[in-house]
Amino acid sequence: MLNRLMTSRRVRGFLLTLSILSAIVAALSVFIPLNQRKSAINALGRQSLSETTSIALSIEYYNGPRIQSLIDYPSTTAFYRSLCGFLARAKDTLSYDRAYILYQDEEDNIVYLADANYGANRTASEDYRKIGDSYDEERYTRKCYTILNEQFTGRRKEAFVPEILDNSYITSYLPIKNAKGEVIAILGVDARLKYSDFTRYGPINFEQTATVSGVIFLLSLVLFVLCMDKGISEEEKENRWRKRRGLPPKPLKKDKIVVDTLDDIDPNDYL
Repeated sequence: MLNRLMTSRRVRGFLLTLSILSAIVAALSVFIPLNQRKSAINALGRQSLSETTSIALSIEYYNGPRIQSLIDYPSTTAFYRSLCGFLARAKDTLSYDRAYILYQDEEDNIVYLADANYGANRTASEDYRKIGDSYDEERYTRKCYTILNEQFTGRRKEAFVPEILDNSYITSYLPIKNAKGEVIAILGVDARLKYSDFTRYGPINFEQTATVSGVIFLLSLVLFVLCMDKGISEEEKENRWRKRRGLPPKPLKKDKIVVDTLDDIDPNDYL
C-alpha cells in the first residue's frame, strides 16, 4: 500500500504542488515584513519628531540663555538637575528609551549636555552620561553623526535616522537654537520599534507563517524526492550512481543478449 502511494503520480504531483506553494508563502512571509519594516520606521520617526518638537521649542524658548551658560560652564548646577528632570518626565510620558541633549565642545566633538537617566544615586558613565561624555556609543551609526554635524552647521532641520539602531531603536534629533537663530544644542530621543509593528498584519503573524511554511516546504520536498526515488528501477539507480562517479552505464540485456551501451554495433548483426 505504501509503495503504491509513493509511486503514484497523483501523490508526487500533490507533494510537488505543496512544496511550491509553501515556498511561495515562506518567501512572501519574509518579503512583506521587510516592506512593512520601512513603513514602520518612517511612521515612528515622524511620530517621535512630532511629539518632541514642542519639548525642543520649550527648552529653546524658556531656557535658551541658561543652556548656553551651561555649555560655557559645564557643571552639575541646579539648572542642570532641573533640565535632566524635565527630560526624564518627557521620556516617561512619551515612553521613550532615552532622551538627552548634545552640544559641541571647543574641539567640535559631539558630547552630552544632559541625560534623562541622571539621578543623584546613580553612577556617572554607567547609569547615565555626564556632561562632557563623548557621544560615541555603538548604537549610533555614521548616519547619526552625519545628521548631527549637518544640524550643528545649520544645514539640516529636525530629522530621524531612517534605520533601526541596535535592532530596536529609532533615533530622532531636534536642533535647539539661541536668540540669533544659531544651533547651540540638539535634543535627541530614542524610540523603541517593536518587532510586532511590522511582523503582523491584522490576525496574520508573518513570523509564525514563515516558520510553518518553511517546515512544510522541507517535509514535502523530502517526501517528493523519496517518492521519485521509489519509482526508479534498481538498474536506473545503479546507472545514476555510475554516472555521478564518471563510470560507463551498466550493460543491459535485450532478448538475452548483453548490450553494451557504449557499443554502437547493432547486436542483431550477430544473429
